[in-house]
Amino acid sequence: MKSPMRLSAIAVLTGTAASLLFSAPAQAVGVNFGGVLYDVTVVETSYTGSVELFQLPPLGKMPWWGSQSNADFFAGEVFTSLGEGSTAGYGPLFAFDYDPSIAEVIGSLQDLSAPGSFIDGTPAATATVKYAIANANATTPVPGPLPLFGAAAAFGWSRQLRRRLRIR
Repeated sequence: MKSPMRLSAIAVLTGTAASLLFSAPAQAVGVNFGGVLYDVTVVETSYTGSVELFQLPPLGKMPWWGSQSNADFFAGEVFTSLGEGSTAGYGPLFAFDYDPSIAEVIGSLQDLSAPGSFIDGTPAATATVKYAIANANATTPVPGPLPLFGAAAAFGWSRQLRRRLRIR
C-alpha cells in the first residue's frame, strides 16, 4: 500500500505536468525582417501615453517606424494572427509616423478579409488604440515538461538506489 505522502507527491507532480502540457502560449507572431526575428504583439495605448514605443529601434518597439512600406510588410506578415484592432474588420495599427501639426499618428491597417489590402489609419495622439509593437529576439526558449519528467524520474531512481543501499 502506498503512503499518503507518496500519493500526494504523485498528485502534485501529475497536476504540474498537466498544467505545463496544456498551457496556452502568449499571443505573439514571429516575423523575420532583415535577418532579425521580431515577436509582434498588441498593446492598447495612446501616442501621448507611450511616446517611448514610437521610436526607431533599439529604443522603440516599432522597427517599421518611419517607413510605410515596412509597416505594410509587418501588417501583411501577421495578417489575422493578432486579431482585430480598434477598427472593426481591420488588424491593429502599425504606426509609422507622427504629424505634430495635426496631432495625429499615421499608420497602416491590414484588412482582415483581404490579404495584402491596407488602409491608412490616423488616430488622434490622445486616442487609445490597439497598436502593434515588436521585440527583437524577445522570447527565450522556455523548457517544456520533459525536463520536469526527467527530474521526477531521477528523483525516483535515487530513492530506489538509497533504499537498496540501506538494505545491504
